[in-house]
Amino acid sequence: MRLYQLVFIALFAALLSPLPSPAQDYSDISSPSLQNCLEGFSSCSALSLSAEQRQIVQNVKQQQNFVDCLYSFPDCALVRLSARERQEVRNASHQRNLQNCLDGLGQCDLRSLTPPERQETAQLAAARNLESCLSASADCNVTSLNPDEKKQAISARQEANLENCLETSGTCDQGQLDPSTRQQVISAAHLNDLENCLEGSLGCDQTQLNSAEKQAVAGALHSQASDESSSESHRAERRPASTAPAQTPAPENAHLHG
Repeated sequence: MRLYQLVFIALFAALLSPLPSPAQDYSDISSPSLQNCLEGFSSCSALSLSAEQRQIVQNVKQQQNFVDCLYSFPDCALVRLSARERQEVRNASHQRNLQNCLDGLGQCDLRSLTPPERQETAQLAAARNLESCLSASADCNVTSLNPDEKKQAISARQEANLENCLETSGTCDQGQLDPSTRQQVISAAHLNDLENCLEGSLGCDQTQLNSAEKQAVAGALHSQASDESSSESHRAERRPASTAPAQTPAPENAHLHG
């Protein structure tokens, strides 16, 4: 049994139950037999319960069934509910379905919605689809857009594709590029390759460079090599020279022994 249900049911039963008389024995409420029956343990023995305890168990089970139905749990038995409880369960189920339809998540039964609710659901779904189209998402359904929205969606997709092509990231469809943007992509790729070559990067492809660019790359690489060699020479000059260990001087009166 779910713990939060037990807490809810205990509080609910306490509110519905009449106040105990001063002569009532509270040990009947906290007896192990009653607790076993309330928690649904197999050790529950209804015959060992008093009439008051059996009534408590019946009330708790009734409220537990109501909670199961209210949250659409599989243990729900609708036939055991009162007319008021069945109406509350229907209202809760309708609200859950309406929220799913409005959010576009989970299971949504449009047939159970009222006309205003279906209209609101359709408006929110159209707004979510337009947002997906304007962000060039794959979830975009262009067929449900009006002419002006379709133009915006096509423009957004073209811009996203051009950005992917310029940054060499994501999916680039060069077939969507016009001659002007295609030239921009070619120039951007060439500059990127030149930058890699000037930096000595592994992504350099010198076959794409012209003669002047190749000379500039060769000069940059030669300058980098010279700088590295000069830095190494300076580091070597600053290193302290190794010295032989100092010899301990002989005692002044060493000639007196022997």
